[in-house]
Amino acid sequence: MAGVAAGDVRDDAAGSDEAAVLVVVVATVGRLSAVETLGSTTVICTDKTGTLTENRMRVTQLWLPGAGYDTTTTTTVDDTRAKALAATAAACTTAQPPTEAQTAGSGDPTELALLRLAEELHVAVTPAGRDAARRAVLHFDAHLKRMSTVNKDAGTLVIRTKGALETVLPCCDQVLDPQGRLQPLDDGIRLDLQHTLDRYAARGLRVLAVAARTLDHGQHVPTDRQQAESGLTLLGLVAMVDPPRAGVAAAHRAGIRIHVITGDYGPTAAEIARQVGLGHEGRRIVAGDELDRLTDSELDTILVGGDEIVFARVSPEAKLRICEALRAQGETVAMTGDGPQHPYAAEPGRPAPGSRCRRSCRFRPCRTTGLPRCPPTSAARSAGRQRPRRSATYRRPGHPPR
Repeated sequence: MAGVAAGDVRDDAAGSDEAAVLVVVVATVGRLSAVETLGSTTVICTDKTGTLTENRMRVTQLWLPGAGYDTTTTTTVDDTRAKALAATAAACTTAQPPTEAQTAGSGDPTELALLRLAEELHVAVTPAGRDAARRAVLHFDAHLKRMSTVNKDAGTLVIRTKGALETVLPCCDQVLDPQGRLQPLDDGIRLDLQHTLDRYAARGLRVLAVAARTLDHGQHVPTDRQQAESGLTLLGLVAMVDPPRAGVAAAHRAGIRIHVITGDYGPTAAEIARQVGLGHEGRRIVAGDELDRLTDSELDTILVGGDEIVFARVSPEAKLRICEALRAQGETVAMTGDGPQHPYAAEPGRPAPGSRCRRSCRFRPCRTTGLPRCPPTSAARSAGRQRPRRSATYRRPGHPPR
């Protein structure tokens, strides 16, 4: 196996724009031909968290019905609802907080930030106590965009859920008012939630909704996810900041376009993209449900221009569909990211609804359709868009014969 790192770039190329981009990327490749592909990249499809940002989460805002707190300026929070929000969010985690042996902790940085918040509000959740009380875990799902746990607290089973507001909110039917009493989740509260979400997103904050439900005495641990994640009480919103990463826009000097493809909320991703120098004001945001409704030709029309687009709330299959569409247009595409929305997180044989292969692909089975073999969608597409097969005599324009 051949390894290529930043230090392997030749000195005589150090002044070029292409080299400036390669210095940012540290790659380990199995074939030297991959180095040539890296150098000829024309489009980068990147996720947001940990790529455009530093992946160092910190909770800065709390929203509660009728109240809000800035945790960066408020030294003490006496609201019992805020403490319940922090404790619930921390209990619905699997991360391990920092220790003397592992000072950075381990697990999802988002969950580490939630554990830190609970500690700051003096309702710390210890991993040992959390895991001992746990009876079931409904792991995060890239399509549902939420996670739930079932814990036994003081002899009572409690379901705790956290995730994207648009997926958690339909599971809730009540909230806690400022006096701590249950009240129906009416249209006024829903409108306030949407305004709050948009306000946080305009600042580039990542937002999670947190909800819970206490099961009646004698009820067993739910085995059905839909049954478990229903009739919840919305406790509030948690907004966290993730510092943008410097140097991302250097790829523009090499003529590379960058599309942001993320599972996060669209306006949040767009603001982070603006902060790192991608796109422009009023850039187009394509949500996952809109993307699923687009035909192949409509998607081609969006991608063929020179704009940099933010694709938000996408699934792994949708991200792969975008990359295949770009490849079909003759682009050399690089993908970055290792989150649950990354295309290689897609389960083989589990196609997205209505998905179909953009071209004869080399994957067996195809990662787009799940079929053992994927023919082109049409003979015209195959003839007009597939790149020529390499042979002993084939060479790329401008390259010497092999």
